[in-house]
Amino acid sequence: MRSALLLVLLVTLMFTDGWDHKSQKNNAYDDFKRKHIISDDFDTGCRVGWAEYLTKKKLCGTDRPELQSFLSKNKEDSIKNICNGEGIRDRDNLCTSNKTFTVYTVTKKQQQPCEVVTIDAIERYVVVACDVIVNQCLPVHYQTQTNTPPNQNGQICKPPTYW
Repeated sequence: MRSALLLVLLVTLMFTDGWDHKSQKNNAYDDFKRKHIISDDFDTGCRVGWAEYLTKKKLCGTDRPELQSFLSKNKEDSIKNICNGEGIRDRDNLCTSNKTFTVYTVTKKQQQPCEVVTIDAIERYVVVACDVIVNQCLPVHYQTQTNTPPNQNGQICKPPTYW
């Protein structure tokens, strides 16, 4: 009887650990969106508007970098497509977009209340890390932006079988 109970407990722990990992991975795209895709309407040229947005999204604390990068919500599908045929593989799971995006770079002070120091809107190629989540390849990390286009002879980013 004890052996059966121990076996049930062991199997339960195995599935629970797997579920937690899967759940964390499934949240990776949502976390990427929260940190890098503008979800609210506000004046993106206004420091006070950015400070309010960063505070609302919990992106103004000392655990977040002083310089942060954001992309427009109306480009969300194009951002996803970087990982699905519209990007060039840089290395590992990093993919560079084939086209430029308006990237909002916001510099904030590392103190509360949130204070935005500078805002820039620049056209850049975007580099993201991609991962397969629930059978879909999605950006999970914003690596950087660059003014250099990707090597068009490079490997096209698409859902891998080995990441």
